[in-house]
Amino acid sequence: MNRNMSTESLLTRLSKKRLVIYGTGFVGKKFLSALKQHNLYANITCFTVSENVKSYDDEIEGIPVRYINELDEEKKNMLFCIAVHESLVKEIENNLEKLRIKEYIWVYPFLNEMFLGQPLKRNVLVKIDQIIESCLNNYGLAVRYLAVEQFFGKNQIGYNLYVRSHALYCRRETAEQRLIEFCNLIKNWKERGYDKRKRILINSQYEVIDGLHRITVAKYFGEEYVVCDVFSNKISAASLQGNKALLTEQALRESDFDKEECEVLRKVNQMLKATWL
Repeated sequence: MNRNMSTESLLTRLSKKRLVIYGTGFVGKKFLSALKQHNLYANITCFTVSENVKSYDDEIEGIPVRYINELDEEKKNMLFCIAVHESLVKEIENNLEKLRIKEYIWVYPFLNEMFLGQPLKRNVLVKIDQIIESCLNNYGLAVRYLAVEQFFGKNQIGYNLYVRSHALYCRRETAEQRLIEFCNLIKNWKERGYDKRKRILINSQYEVIDGLHRITVAKYFGEEYVVCDVFSNKISAASLQGNKALLTEQALRESDFDKEECEVLRKVNQMLKATWL
């Protein structure tokens, strides 16, 4: 598996293979949309999930879903596209290795370029407060900021709000694993500082396409600028991620978040805005 290949090289490889999409959550469905955009729907054989997934849909947009151990030998010789968040990829790689499946690739890092094409600019310094201003119409930033504060013992609600909000668009187990990874990010940042090699992806309107966790931690530690790749705004962050992933107030109120919790998140956004006015 080559994580350093270009998006163009990946698309060429995908076009020549029969594909199995490993993962039926938000990332898996987003990858399906990207394949359709590039006229590769016909290359998909099926979705697959691990044996420890308790339930799943029988099909997604006409494509069957199967447990990994149910796949016959012919399917095991296809290209497995691991379509999950970073917090789950190692577990799935280990599972594939145990099944002696060698041809696989983690597709999450390529998704945005599959939708948006090449960035307009790479490795540019962007003032962090310009990015934060674009985040204040939703509560994704506030949820993450409260989790950072709980990591440092400043509240007792951040982790709970983080897991519940992320569980709006992925399995709760995945949300809990993402919290663990987020805490690791905070810990590493505290110990080693800002890793500028891991670029934030934004569009030309400063909307975050990928990297809101890093933006939040950077703000907490007082960074003034972050390194970004800048894409065209022909597709908005909302179109790419959806209201649930962006954590709009409407999405939270339609779930189990009450008025008081939404008010707490609103005040955090106000506080973050006040720090740069």
